[in-house]
Parts: sequence; structure tokens; C-alpha cells
Amino acid sequence: MNVAVVVEETSDVEPEPLYAQLLAKWLGRLGHKAWLFTSIFHDGEAAVDRRTVELSEGGYVVLDLEAIPLVRVLSAKTSHGRISLKALFGALRSVDEAHGLDAIVAVGSGWNGPEEAARWIAWKKEAVSIGEGAKVPRFCLMPFYVRGAEGVLEYVAKRMWDATALPSVVKAADCVFVQHAQEAEELRRLSPKAIVEVGGGLDDDAAAAVDELRRDKLYVTLTASALEAVDVSALVEAAERAGLKVASLADPKRRRIPPEVSAGGPTAELAASSLIFVDSLEVASPLALLFMYARAVPISISPRGSRWLIRDGVDGIGAVHPRQLPTVLADLAKRRDALEKMAKNARERAAGFLMSRAAERVAEALQR
Repeated sequence: MNVAVVVEETSDVEPEPLYAQLLAKWLGRLGHKAWLFTSIFHDGEAAVDRRTVELSEGGYVVLDLEAIPLVRVLSAKTSHGRISLKALFGALRSVDEAHGLDAIVAVGSGWNGPEEAARWIAWKKEAVSIGEGAKVPRFCLMPFYVRGAEGVLEYVAKRMWDATALPSVVKAADCVFVQHAQEAEELRRLSPKAIVEVGGGLDDDAAAAVDELRRDKLYVTLTASALEAVDVSALVEAAERAGLKVASLADPKRRRIPPEVSAGGPTAELAASSLIFVDSLEVASPLALLFMYARAVPISISPRGSRWLIRDGVDGIGAVHPRQLPTVLADLAKRRDALEKMAKNARERAAGFLMSRAAERVAEALQR
């Protein structure tokens, strides 16, 4: 089966791109051929020269990402910070003509990729109806649907997209993939043809790498967005009293990281060395699941944190205001037995989201 996975950009940290990259990888492991169609951007920065893509035949270039054909399409950033693909239609058509696409999976919401993929599918149906082409690929959407958004511009843009584009994309899709039942309930109001709960997000290879590591639990690790939201000085002071250090997954080349905060490092090693992981946890990101699998207790600092993923006081701590984080950390440090129990539960919870199983469920749905 030949599958096109469409996502906004590639990334080392962001949930939707990481999931799409892993989906393409594990579809390949199952014996399918997966292309990753995306923008010229990686974590917000141009990964290829825009002029090179502009001058290319068709407005795209084909590269390689860990043995996955990576199709970087001419693209631009929008006024509200999202990315718009300018040549996805032509890139899909070219790959389809050369190889024959059996399915398209558009990942994410609030950007134009799903709309462009749906538009190409509509064109393909018309072409097949007049004898041009043998079949129409199955089209599925994986929206990572979360109500609301951070920031005024992003919030307004997302509300507009949810109200206008999302219903038409869902209507065009043969199925909608979701991570969990709560997301499915939110989307049933749009009457999709089918909803398939696939879960996933934990890379089996990364989990195996963590299993090989034995590290002292030294760190409270924050994502880049969490680092910006908290009072770093107060958190560092609370961590030091608990005999811990603060680390961040933020890229020091792109963000200023306070000198008292350790920067990055190999993710599997940092996960294995972390006692606590702090993020918004609005979706079950591959990074969050990896840290959970490594027995780092997750703490959500967003009111929209994934209550379906972490049960407050059982698998982690939910909906903590950023200003309260030092107090919560100090309290947890006094309850090491409870912390160890949550860490064990977090690992067991994350182990149920292996990406190999999700890819199997996706492939099964695409072949129906």
C-alpha cells in the first residue's frame, strides 16, 4: 500500500509532526510505502532553501528522513503563525502518477493541509469518473482535535477553521482517526463516515532505548512552552531543595535558556534521568509518552491538559497553574512513595500507546 502522510512541518518536539513522522516510519516497518508531505520548515525554521523549492519542477523537492521519502512543498507562514502549503496539490498528483497512491492521511487541524488534500481527492474523483485514472485513494483525517488555543490570533484562527473548514474536510474524509474516546465524542457532532480510535505516539524504538538506560532521577524537565510559562527562579529553588535540577527540551539556538537550567541532550537519556516532566499535555505527544514510559511523572500546566491520558494523582498531576508548580513540586518531593507509584502507573499507561500498534490500526482502516 502506498500512503501519503501530510503534516504542517517536521519537528523534534511538536506533537503533530512527531506523530506524523512516526506514522510514516511504522507504516514502512509494516511493509507499506509511506511518503511524508510537508512544508519547507522544521520547528519553525527553513530546513531547505526556499528559492531551490521555488525553482524546482512542481514546487517541491524529495529528500530522505530516516529512510522515509520526505516531500518538502513550497510553503509560507501565515499571519497567525501557522504554515500554508502552496503546492501540495501538484506534489500529490506527481507522486500518484509515478507510484499510484492508495491512501492519504492528513494530520492536524487549523492549517490548510487537510483542505488541500481534500481538494485533491475531489479532483481525483472527477478524473476517475471520466476515465482518467483507475482509482481514488482513501482519504483520512487525523485532526488532533483540541478545543480552544493559546493566544488571541491563534484562538480566532482556530475557531474560524473549526467552524468553516473542519466540517467540509470531515465530510470529504472516508474516516477520521483519533487518539482517544473523548476526541471521538467531540467530533461525532460533525457526522463523519467513520471514526477509528488508533491511539499511538510512543515510538517503540525510543522505548527500547530507554529500557537499555539506567540513570539516576535527577531532573525536572520542561518543554519549551512550559519553560516560558513558569517562574524559573522559583522552580529551580524548589527543585534544589528536593535535590533535583531543572532541564528543558528547548533548543538553545532558538530560545534563551536561563543559565540555571540544563539544556536538552539526547532525549532518551534525558527521559531516563527525569523524575518529573512538565508540559501542557493537551494531546498525548510522543515526547510526553516517552518521558512517561521512562517513569517521569507528568504534570500538566494547562486547563485543557489531557485528562483522558493522565488521571490526577494516579498517572500524574493535572491542570496545575504555572505559578503553583514550585509548590506542587515541593509537595511531591515530600511524598516519594506516592511519586514512585505515579511513575509506575505512568509507565504502564504510556506502554499502551506503542506506535507500531497504532500503525497497524491505521493500515487496517486504510485497506478497508
